[in-house]
Amino acid sequence: MALPNSGALSLNQIHVEAGGSSGTQASINDSDIRGLIGKGSGAQMSFNEWYGASNTVTVSQTISSSTNNYNIASSRPGTYSAGNTQFTLTVNPGVTVGSNSTSGTSLTMGSPWSSGDAVTINNYGTIKGAGGNGGTGAHSDTSSNGNNATAGGTVNGAALTLTYPVTVGNYGSIYGGGGGGGGCGTRNLRSEFGKLASAHHYQGGGGGGGAGVNAGSGGAFGPTAGSPFVSNLGPGDPGSAGTANAGGAGGISRGTMLTSVTNTTDTGGAGGGLGANGATGGMTPFPSPSSLPFGAVTNYQSSNPRPAGAGGTRGYYISGNPYATWSPQGTVGGRST
Repeated sequence: MALPNSGALSLNQIHVEAGGSSGTQASINDSDIRGLIGKGSGAQMSFNEWYGASNTVTVSQTISSSTNNYNIASSRPGTYSAGNTQFTLTVNPGVTVGSNSTSGTSLTMGSPWSSGDAVTINNYGTIKGAGGNGGTGAHSDTSSNGNNATAGGTVNGAALTLTYPVTVGNYGSIYGGGGGGGGCGTRNLRSEFGKLASAHHYQGGGGGGGAGVNAGSGGAFGPTAGSPFVSNLGPGDPGSAGTANAGGAGGISRGTMLTSVTNTTDTGGAGGGLGANGATGGMTPFPSPSSLPFGAVTNYQSSNPRPAGAGGTRGYYISGNPYATWSPQGTVGGRST
């Protein structure tokens, strides 16, 4: 707290402002006391020069270009003074602070910070995490062979991590990365047409990638496998990669039944948008009888089901929310802890 601007002023007040303990011995020529007004040893001084003096150091720092995994403490200038610094970080408009991985933090406090420091973060840009990858589609054939679909990638990292009390002015946006979409599930189908039978094999489409800086990649389609019944086994489509602001689409499932079939009704799950979970993958249904060759279907059998993958969980927009005093909170999306 700064010294008064007028009125009576004691050496003890100046001593305390300089960091000393009240009532302990002090001299007007002590270096910490002289330092409050920038005087050298033995210089001529008068008490009125200490009016309004403060030992508080004001430090301003600006992020003016887009960057990833920014550590505030390790980037602050050497003028920082532990325990008596008023520190303000500004993220400029149009700037994006992101993360290189789904486990990393886009903007973190770092350390050390000391009791007495007053920290403010003013965000006029965008702070957002990385997106999760899409899950792989399933595969099922006429035997017990096959592969289950995998879940979309979960984002465990945060856009903003606080470990010390901070006033956060969010005039832009802060988002956790989107979760990846789950891979599409499959099943094996056998259709009977009187004495004729047809085996249907499906390869699930991959899940879409989640949105974020370094958006998630689309999941692979279900792997193909040889079959004694058909020779034109076609793969499903991979999921689309996410973008900076939107999750990718899930890939379309494909199958065979003597001729190739594209199942446009079931796909891998879509990747989550900014701050959103990925969608669970679809599950291949029975084909419509009207789409099958050789006339009416006399019997349907389903076997070897391979379940769809779950959607990935969205990332955190903030980790350490109890340390934050929002003024204002502005636009945020994702989990908080």
